[in-house]
Amino acid sequence: MSNPKKSRRLVLWLLAACLPVVGGGAYLWFGRQKSSSSAVGTPATYQVQAVIRSSAIDVTGNLEPIESEDIGFAASGKVARVYVQEGNRVRAGDLIAELDDSQQRYDLASLDYKLEKARISGSKSELELLELERKMKQVDLQEKKVWTTISGFVSDVDVREGEYVKAGEEISPIARVIDLSALKSEVEIDELDVPSVKVGQKVVFHIDALPDLEVTGRVSLLPLEGRVTTEGIAVLDAEVRIDNPPKSLLPGYSFSARILAGEDERLLVLDEKALQKVGGRSYVLLLPAAPERAQAALQPERREVKTAAYETGQVRVLEGLSEGDVVLAAAAAATGEGRAAGRQSANPLSIFGFRAPGGARTGGGSGGGSGGPPPGGQR
Repeated sequence: MSNPKKSRRLVLWLLAACLPVVGGGAYLWFGRQKSSSSAVGTPATYQVQAVIRSSAIDVTGNLEPIESEDIGFAASGKVARVYVQEGNRVRAGDLIAELDDSQQRYDLASLDYKLEKARISGSKSELELLELERKMKQVDLQEKKVWTTISGFVSDVDVREGEYVKAGEEISPIARVIDLSALKSEVEIDELDVPSVKVGQKVVFHIDALPDLEVTGRVSLLPLEGRVTTEGIAVLDAEVRIDNPPKSLLPGYSFSARILAGEDERLLVLDEKALQKVGGRSYVLLLPAAPERAQAALQPERREVKTAAYETGQVRVLEGLSEGDVVLAAAAAATGEGRAAGRQSANPLSIFGFRAPGGARTGGGSGGGSGGPPPGGQR
């Protein structure tokens, strides 16, 4: 009959000897599971996203009056009268200033006297010469006055009564009139954008000096000829304008603007690393929808898609996918990361031949049920 104390000691010694082995096996299994989960459970994925591609064309420039006129004398002389001052409103045809014209009026009066005598006793040729001379004297008299040809506001007066002005090859302005009923600007449009721009298209202005102000205008003129910049870029100098601008908007202000050349377009885009190219066709591995993705039995669907070039690193999806769809990276699919991770064993003690709970023995040999005696019955 065996000694009970010796049997208990033997069991304790066996348990002590087995614990390091069991612990080491469990450590190895969990380490393998963690590594396997890292490698298999988190393959790279990409989502189909919707973006809005704007058809707007960005331009910049400085505002100027829709019309302006620099006014100056074509003759020399002493300034007799100045009829306006800065800020005055004027209409086309208003007199701005005049020079002393006493000599010209005297010359014209003398010539009229000669004409009257020639009509009575002079020859026909003499009369014709005097009439021609009178026209020249009238021009001299008219050059002593200046008028505005546009309606608007006097923005500058650079002469005083009593000053002497001298005429030259270029007329020196003594006043400036601007029409503020509208503002305009000449803006550069790249040759690639020119086909999209049409006269009348809406333009949205943002004024640098008035950040809270947004003003709407339009494209008012497209020239028939472009030009080449110093950088070698072909551009078209288009005209944009603002009708009835607010009073706070002044000529000279800088702006940035967007020409609304068409309707904004909604596009679907995807990272190009999600595409598999086979025989000139494009495929993706489409993952199940989010509610179904947790079911390990569901495998990714290989689906053909049609794409077009978009921006660097992305493609435009034309057919085959919808917004929000999630696909595997092509590299992950090629290495098998897209397969279900459920193929790994769920039993940390399988390396020792123990059964998983409720399952069959995973190791070699045959045995009884879970927790039962070995074959042959109980000793």
